[in-house]
Amino acid sequence: IFNIINSKGTTLSAVEILSAKPSWNEPIDNLNSSQVKAVTQLYKKIGVPNKNIVKWDLPATLLSRLDYSSFFFKGFSESPTDFSKTITLGFKILSGLLEGGVTKDNIDGLGKNKEIRWDTTFEQNVTELNQLHKLILSYDYFKYLKSWQFEISKHLSDAIALNFTILVYKDWERKGKPIGNDLKMKQFQKNCFILLDLLFYEYITKMWRGSSDSRIASNITNFKKMGESLEPLSITKWEELLIEIFDHQAIDGVKISQKMMEPLLYHFYAISKIQGPDSDYKIEVDHIIPQTLFKNSVIPNKEVVMHSLFNLAFLPKDENISKSNKRLVEINDQWLKDQIEKYAFISESEYQLYSDISNYKSLKDFRENIFLDTFKVKRLKILNN
Repeated sequence: IFNIINSKGTTLSAVEILSAKPSWNEPIDNLNSSQVKAVTQLYKKIGVPNKNIVKWDLPATLLSRLDYSSFFFKGFSESPTDFSKTITLGFKILSGLLEGGVTKDNIDGLGKNKEIRWDTTFEQNVTELNQLHKLILSYDYFKYLKSWQFEISKHLSDAIALNFTILVYKDWERKGKPIGNDLKMKQFQKNCFILLDLLFYEYITKMWRGSSDSRIASNITNFKKMGESLEPLSITKWEELLIEIFDHQAIDGVKISQKMMEPLLYHFYAISKIQGPDSDYKIEVDHIIPQTLFKNSVIPNKEVVMHSLFNLAFLPKDENISKSNKRLVEINDQWLKDQIEKYAFISESEYQLYSDISNYKSLKDFRENIFLDTFKVKRLKILNN
């Protein structure tokens, strides 16, 4: 493995380097058919034959064994970089669950841990993670979020996806791994919402810059000290953030970008219980007032204002029907008009008003109230139920 990946010119990750260590090359017996199939497919991708299945092979295939993994860890491509990522994430997930951290030292310790029964413990972790995914995605908020083809690692980051997965597992574990519809299950699912809500906020406010491995380790340590019910982020924090975005097009004084606003849109639609479009449609980020109108205007700070939340919405994109850069009054297709009313909350009677860029402040006031109501009222309903 070390030789074949290195010969392709890809920089070796820490876990790929570990593949050369004796502690990771101990043969594993009594494997089931699912494990053998996953390892066989792994070596087929690498392009070399394998004789024995060794300890290293199991975490390297973990991501391929997880149901609904794309929601948590996105659909990875066949590129060498993504291939390396899938291997690394498998090791980090497992070391986070069993060693309490995701650093190189934690992964090294995972390989040397003599208490792990690799033929059974690993399979138990796979089964439990799949059960965990089902429990999380059965909660209303996550159903709506998934309907938007949302992927935590793609729209937030790999580190946040790891952090979320490890912490919700730890919470589920300390609650006795409930699977029924009892109070512990309801509190667990609510904790999942509280945690992801916090991670959205931390990502948007750029709190995940720097060493993510050490941040995850710190979060795991601090999580052990927390009570059964997690403390949600205050309404004031969300309100202050939204007001700064709408009124100043900034976050902590730094100008916003469309890329930073997109995750907030996903969170907004899921809290609002607005289901995403049919999977046959692609989702496009629409500027309600077209960017070209802003670029040709004399509006102060126009290059940033046009990407503020008041001017952004997700719309389904049909093969032949797309809003693209049209003004609202230029739209004739009734299907698209229905989508604009559903996802941007603008009825046809308001098209003339919001097609004139001089009315952009009216659009800001209108949509700012919708967002504030969502994060102050609708979010509170989730937390209280």
